[in-house]
Amino acid sequence: MTTTRALVLGTVVVALAGLLIARRFAPEGGWFRDSEKATGVFGVVGSGFAVLLAFVIFIAFESYHQAGDSAAIEAVAVRELFRTSGLFAEPDAAELRNDLVCYARTVIELEWSAMRDGGESPVVDGWLDRFEDTLATVDVEDNRAEQALGHWLDQAALRQEGRLGRIFEAAPVITPLASLVLIVTGMLTVAFVLLFADRAERLFVQAFMVLSVAAMVVFGLVIVGFLDHRTATTAAAWPRRRWPARWSPWSRPSSATASTTLRCDLTGTPV
Repeated sequence: MTTTRALVLGTVVVALAGLLIARRFAPEGGWFRDSEKATGVFGVVGSGFAVLLAFVIFIAFESYHQAGDSAAIEAVAVRELFRTSGLFAEPDAAELRNDLVCYARTVIELEWSAMRDGGESPVVDGWLDRFEDTLATVDVEDNRAEQALGHWLDQAALRQEGRLGRIFEAAPVITPLASLVLIVTGMLTVAFVLLFADRAERLFVQAFMVLSVAAMVVFGLVIVGFLDHRTATTAAAWPRRRWPARWSPWSRPSSATASTTLRCDLTGTPV
């Protein structure tokens, strides 16, 4: 928020300073002999920037929602895995439940933080290996255990799909070239407006015109930046909104996890 305010304030100062300089050196009647032709060219430049900005925002917005959907899929799958684990015999059921608790803690506390840098947590992979080791020793001689194992494998595939989607969407979707093109075309749009400076016109009217265009350009770029760096801005809040609403055994002791001692701390790190 502080960076956004500084960016907006800086844009206002630069735009006003540019307008004052342009008015100071502008000839009588402005820089253009034919203002109608200049207006037509400005319409092309402004429309091009608007179309490009809208396209980039659409892509970033789709990626933003895809990240949320992937997190929701993973959360629901983990909840179903937790329920399915109760169909296995003890002590395998308790080990699976507690490993799921530690997995969830790791995702929230470690992996979402790692995603800010476009990475993932190796601790999560460690808990997944624990799942595999425990499942290899589960007794599936009766029909109930066989059905539970099949359901577990189905939900585990959904959990993996959600995690991979969440990690993939953590990477910025706007390439440096696209960002550069947006910034350059935005600057050209504002600079073109400055060429309409005329000392014969009222300063208030021209300042309002310049600031309106500059504000649209800056706010558009801010939206793109927010959506493209969604993980950095929501990593601390989003998983806590997504996961506890669907599955909250790790937040407090419950009868399902009280039978054995958890093998991790509050961050999911093995102990």
